[in-house]
Amino acid sequence: MQDSDASRLKSLDRALDLIETLAGHPHGVSLTIAAKQLGIPKSGAFRVLNTLEQRGYVVQDPRTEHYALGPRFLYLALAVERGSDVRSVATPFLRALRDELNETVYLAVPANRMMAYIDKFPSTRSLQMSAQVGEHAMLHCTAQGKAYLAALDVAQRKQIAESLDYVRRTERTIQTPDELLAELERVARRGYAVNDIENEPEVRCVGAAVRDRSGAPVAGVSVSGAAANMNRQRVALVGKRCREVAEEISSALGGGRALG
Repeated sequence: MQDSDASRLKSLDRALDLIETLAGHPHGVSLTIAAKQLGIPKSGAFRVLNTLEQRGYVVQDPRTEHYALGPRFLYLALAVERGSDVRSVATPFLRALRDELNETVYLAVPANRMMAYIDKFPSTRSLQMSAQVGEHAMLHCTAQGKAYLAALDVAQRKQIAESLDYVRRTERTIQTPDELLAELERVARRGYAVNDIENEPEVRCVGAAVRDRSGAPVAGVSVSGAAANMNRQRVALVGKRCREVAEEISSALGGGRALG
Protein backbone atom coordinates (compact mmCIF):
# COMPACT_ATOMS: atom_id res chain seq x y z
CA MET A 1 0.00 0.00 0.00
CA GLN A 2 1.31 3.44 -0.88
CA ASP A 3 2.15 5.90 1.85
CA SER A 4 -0.74 8.39 2.02
CA ASP A 5 1.58 11.43 1.97
CA ALA A 6 3.57 10.09 -0.97
CA SER A 7 0.44 9.36 -3.01
CA ARG A 8 -1.04 12.87 -2.61
CA LEU A 9 -0.80 15.28 -5.52
CA LYS A 10 0.96 18.45 -4.41
CA SER A 11 -0.63 20.51 -7.18
CA LEU A 12 -4.11 19.36 -6.14
CA ASP A 13 -3.32 20.04 -2.50
CA ARG A 14 -2.27 23.57 -3.43
CA ALA A 15 -5.45 24.18 -5.43
CA LEU A 16 -7.63 22.95 -2.57
CA ASP A 17 -5.67 24.99 -0.02
CA LEU A 18 -6.17 28.04 -2.22
CA ILE A 19 -9.91 27.39 -2.57
CA GLU A 20 -10.23 27.11 1.21
CA THR A 21 -8.24 30.32 1.61
CA LEU A 22 -10.53 32.18 -0.78
CA ALA A 23 -13.59 30.76 1.00
CA GLY A 24 -12.45 32.59 4.12
CA HIS A 25 -12.17 35.90 2.25
CA PRO A 26 -15.52 36.69 0.57
CA HIS A 27 -14.18 40.00 -0.71
CA GLY A 28 -11.15 38.37 -2.27
CA VAL A 29 -7.41 38.37 -1.67
CA SER A 30 -4.42 39.66 -3.55
CA LEU A 31 -1.93 37.41 -5.29
CA THR A 32 0.67 38.36 -2.68
CA ILE A 33 -1.53 37.33 0.25
CA ALA A 34 -2.61 34.11 -1.48
CA ALA A 35 1.01 33.13 -2.10
CA LYS A 36 1.98 33.98 1.48
CA GLN A 37 -0.82 31.92 3.00
CA LEU A 38 0.06 28.97 0.78
CA GLY A 39 3.77 29.34 1.48
CA ILE A 40 4.68 29.23 -2.21
CA PRO A 41 6.20 31.75 -4.67
CA LYS A 42 3.85 34.24 -6.32
CA SER A 43 4.52 32.60 -9.69
CA GLY A 44 3.21 29.26 -8.38
CA ALA A 45 0.16 30.85 -6.80
CA PHE A 46 -0.57 32.68 -10.04
CA ARG A 47 -0.50 29.44 -12.06
CA VAL A 48 -2.99 27.81 -9.70
CA LEU A 49 -5.24 30.88 -9.68
CA ASN A 50 -5.08 31.24 -13.46
CA THR A 51 -6.09 27.61 -13.99
CA LEU A 52 -9.02 27.92 -11.58
CA GLU A 53 -10.06 31.19 -13.19
CA GLN A 54 -10.16 29.62 -16.65
CA ARG A 55 -12.47 26.90 -15.31
CA GLY A 56 -14.81 29.39 -13.62
CA TYR A 57 -13.85 28.48 -10.06
CA VAL A 58 -12.11 31.79 -9.42
CA VAL A 59 -12.82 35.34 -10.56
CA GLN A 60 -10.57 38.40 -10.45
CA ASP A 61 -11.86 41.88 -9.71
CA PRO A 62 -10.42 44.07 -12.49
CA ARG A 63 -10.38 47.09 -10.19
CA THR A 64 -8.62 45.64 -7.13
CA GLU A 65 -7.03 42.62 -8.90
CA HIS A 66 -8.16 40.53 -5.93
CA TYR A 67 -9.21 36.92 -6.45
CA ALA A 68 -12.42 35.39 -5.09
CA LEU A 69 -14.41 32.17 -5.52
CA GLY A 70 -16.30 32.05 -8.81
CA PRO A 71 -19.84 31.10 -9.87
CA ARG A 72 -18.88 27.53 -10.71
CA PHE A 73 -19.02 26.73 -7.00
CA LEU A 74 -22.68 27.79 -6.89
CA TYR A 75 -23.45 25.21 -9.57
CA LEU A 76 -21.63 22.50 -7.63
CA ALA A 77 -23.29 23.47 -4.36
CA LEU A 78 -26.73 23.35 -5.96
CA ALA A 79 -25.95 19.95 -7.49
CA VAL A 80 -24.92 18.55 -4.11
CA GLU A 81 -27.94 20.07 -2.37
CA ARG A 82 -30.31 18.82 -5.05
CA GLY A 83 -28.87 15.31 -5.03
CA SER A 84 -28.99 15.17 -1.24
CA ASP A 85 -32.60 16.38 -1.13
CA VAL A 86 -33.76 13.95 -3.80
CA ARG A 87 -31.99 11.02 -2.16
CA SER A 88 -33.39 11.64 1.31
CA VAL A 89 -36.92 12.13 0.00
CA ALA A 90 -36.77 9.20 -2.43
CA THR A 91 -35.32 6.54 -0.09
CA PRO A 92 -38.55 5.19 1.46
CA PHE A 93 -40.33 5.16 -1.92
CA LEU A 94 -37.49 3.31 -3.66
CA ARG A 95 -37.00 0.80 -0.87
CA ALA A 96 -40.72 -0.01 -0.99
CA LEU A 97 -40.56 -0.36 -4.79
CA ARG A 98 -37.65 -2.78 -4.49
CA ASP A 99 -39.52 -4.83 -1.89
CA GLU A 100 -42.64 -4.90 -4.07
CA LEU A 101 -40.92 -5.94 -7.32
CA ASN A 102 -37.79 -7.71 -6.00
CA GLU A 103 -35.75 -6.05 -8.74
CA THR A 104 -32.78 -3.70 -8.31
CA VAL A 105 -33.83 -0.06 -8.03
CA TYR A 106 -31.55 2.91 -8.74
CA LEU A 107 -31.68 6.65 -8.25
CA ALA A 108 -29.51 8.82 -10.50
CA VAL A 109 -29.02 12.54 -11.09
CA PRO A 110 -27.74 14.35 -14.20
CA ALA A 111 -24.02 15.07 -14.19
CA ASN A 112 -22.12 16.49 -17.16
CA ARG A 113 -24.11 14.84 -19.97
CA MET A 114 -24.38 11.59 -17.98
CA MET A 115 -26.39 10.21 -15.07
CA ALA A 116 -24.63 9.62 -11.74
CA TYR A 117 -25.96 6.85 -9.51
CA ILE A 118 -26.57 8.23 -6.00
CA ASP A 119 -28.50 5.31 -4.48
CA LYS A 120 -29.05 1.60 -5.10
CA PHE A 121 -31.49 -0.90 -3.61
CA PRO A 122 -30.42 -4.42 -4.67
CA SER A 123 -32.87 -7.26 -5.21
CA THR A 124 -32.52 -10.64 -3.51
CA ARG A 125 -32.17 -12.43 -6.84
CA SER A 126 -29.06 -14.45 -7.59
CA LEU A 127 -28.17 -12.31 -10.60
CA GLN A 128 -27.10 -8.91 -9.26
CA MET A 129 -26.86 -5.69 -11.27
CA SER A 130 -23.29 -4.48 -11.71
CA ALA A 131 -23.69 -0.67 -11.59
CA GLN A 132 -22.71 0.85 -8.25
CA VAL A 133 -23.35 4.13 -6.43
CA GLY A 134 -20.88 6.75 -7.64
CA GLU A 135 -20.63 5.37 -11.15
CA HIS A 136 -21.90 7.21 -14.21
CA ALA A 137 -24.23 6.00 -16.95
CA MET A 138 -24.72 7.30 -20.47
CA LEU A 139 -27.90 9.10 -21.40
CA HIS A 140 -28.63 7.45 -24.75
CA CYS A 141 -28.69 3.82 -23.63
CA THR A 142 -30.03 3.78 -20.07
CA ALA A 143 -33.61 3.97 -18.86
CA GLN A 144 -33.03 6.74 -16.35
CA GLY A 145 -31.02 8.70 -18.92
CA LYS A 146 -33.72 8.51 -21.56
CA ALA A 147 -36.41 9.27 -18.98
CA TYR A 148 -34.52 12.38 -17.90
CA LEU A 149 -34.04 13.58 -21.48
CA ALA A 150 -37.69 12.94 -22.39
CA ALA A 151 -38.78 15.15 -19.50
CA LEU A 152 -36.91 18.14 -20.96
CA ASP A 153 -38.49 20.44 -23.51
CA VAL A 154 -38.01 19.57 -27.18
CA ALA A 155 -35.31 22.18 -27.78
CA GLN A 156 -33.22 20.95 -24.84
CA ARG A 157 -33.62 17.34 -25.95
CA LYS A 158 -32.38 18.20 -29.43
CA GLN A 159 -29.41 20.19 -28.16
CA ILE A 160 -28.25 17.40 -25.86
CA ALA A 161 -28.96 14.61 -28.36
CA GLU A 162 -26.75 16.31 -30.93
CA SER A 163 -23.90 16.68 -28.43
CA LEU A 164 -23.68 13.08 -27.19
CA ASP A 165 -21.02 10.52 -28.00
CA TYR A 166 -23.03 7.48 -29.12
CA VAL A 167 -20.89 4.73 -27.67
CA ARG A 168 -22.18 1.30 -28.72
CA ARG A 169 -22.69 -0.81 -25.61
CA THR A 170 -24.61 -3.68 -27.22
CA GLU A 171 -26.03 -4.48 -30.65
CA ARG A 172 -29.23 -2.67 -29.64
CA THR A 173 -27.66 0.61 -28.55
CA ILE A 174 -29.09 3.74 -30.20
CA GLN A 175 -26.51 5.19 -32.56
CA THR A 176 -27.77 8.54 -33.87
CA PRO A 177 -29.45 11.72 -32.57
CA ASP A 178 -32.48 11.08 -34.81
CA GLU A 179 -32.98 7.62 -33.34
CA LEU A 180 -32.70 8.98 -29.83
CA LEU A 181 -35.10 11.87 -30.44
CA ALA A 182 -37.71 9.52 -31.91
CA GLU A 183 -37.33 7.26 -28.88
CA LEU A 184 -37.68 10.22 -26.51
CA GLU A 185 -41.01 11.16 -28.08
CA ARG A 186 -42.29 7.65 -27.32
CA VAL A 187 -40.95 7.88 -23.77
CA ALA A 188 -42.66 11.24 -23.20
CA ARG A 189 -46.01 9.84 -24.36
CA ARG A 190 -45.69 6.66 -22.30
CA GLY A 191 -44.33 8.26 -19.13
CA TYR A 192 -41.46 5.81 -18.68
CA ALA A 193 -38.38 4.73 -20.62
CA VAL A 194 -37.15 1.26 -21.50
CA ASN A 195 -33.56 0.12 -21.85
CA ASP A 196 -34.10 -3.01 -23.93
CA ILE A 197 -30.69 -4.71 -23.53
CA GLU A 198 -29.06 -1.49 -24.79
CA ASN A 199 -26.50 -0.91 -22.04
CA GLU A 200 -25.64 -4.38 -20.71
CA PRO A 201 -26.15 -7.82 -22.25
CA GLU A 202 -29.19 -9.68 -20.90
CA VAL A 203 -30.39 -6.77 -18.75
CA ARG A 204 -33.59 -4.79 -19.22
CA CYS A 205 -34.45 -1.64 -17.29
CA VAL A 206 -37.29 0.82 -17.06
CA GLY A 207 -37.01 4.38 -15.81
CA ALA A 208 -39.01 7.51 -15.06
CA ALA A 209 -38.10 11.11 -14.34
CA VAL A 210 -38.39 12.89 -11.00
CA ARG A 211 -39.32 16.59 -11.25
CA ASP A 212 -38.80 19.53 -8.93
CA ARG A 213 -41.34 22.22 -8.01
CA SER A 214 -40.76 24.03 -11.31
CA GLY A 215 -41.60 20.88 -13.27
CA ALA A 216 -38.00 20.41 -14.42
CA PRO A 217 -36.44 16.93 -14.27
CA VAL A 218 -33.85 16.57 -11.51
CA ALA A 219 -33.35 12.80 -11.27
CA GLY A 220 -34.22 9.44 -12.73
CA VAL A 221 -35.61 6.34 -11.04
CA SER A 222 -34.89 3.00 -12.69
CA VAL A 223 -35.71 -0.66 -12.11
CA SER A 224 -33.26 -3.21 -13.53
CA GLY A 225 -33.57 -6.95 -13.94
CA ALA A 226 -32.46 -9.94 -15.97
CA ALA A 227 -33.96 -9.88 -19.45
CA ALA A 228 -35.19 -13.44 -18.90
CA ASN A 229 -37.42 -12.19 -16.07
CA MET A 230 -38.31 -8.86 -17.62
CA ASN A 231 -40.52 -9.91 -20.55
CA ARG A 232 -42.82 -7.50 -22.40
CA GLN A 233 -45.71 -7.90 -19.95
CA ARG A 234 -43.50 -7.40 -16.90
CA VAL A 235 -41.76 -4.39 -18.47
CA ALA A 236 -45.16 -2.73 -18.91
CA LEU A 237 -46.13 -3.49 -15.30
CA VAL A 238 -42.80 -2.36 -13.88
CA GLY A 239 -42.80 0.72 -16.10
CA LYS A 240 -46.20 1.77 -14.81
CA ARG A 241 -45.10 1.34 -11.19
CA CYS A 242 -41.81 3.13 -11.82
CA ARG A 243 -43.71 6.08 -13.31
CA GLU A 244 -46.11 6.18 -10.37
CA VAL A 245 -43.29 6.11 -7.82
CA ALA A 246 -41.38 8.83 -9.67
CA GLU A 247 -44.53 10.96 -9.57
CA GLU A 248 -44.90 10.31 -5.83
CA ILE A 249 -41.29 11.40 -5.23
CA SER A 250 -41.84 14.48 -7.39
CA SER A 251 -44.90 15.35 -5.35
CA ALA A 252 -42.94 14.93 -2.11
CA LEU A 253 -40.34 17.34 -3.49
CA GLY A 254 -43.08 19.86 -4.18
CA GLY A 255 -43.07 19.20 -7.91
CA GLY A 256 -44.94 17.13 -10.44
CA ARG A 257 -45.70 17.32 -14.11
CA ALA A 258 -44.00 19.75 -16.44
CA LEU A 259 -45.43 23.23 -16.35
CA GLY A 260 -46.66 25.08 -19.43
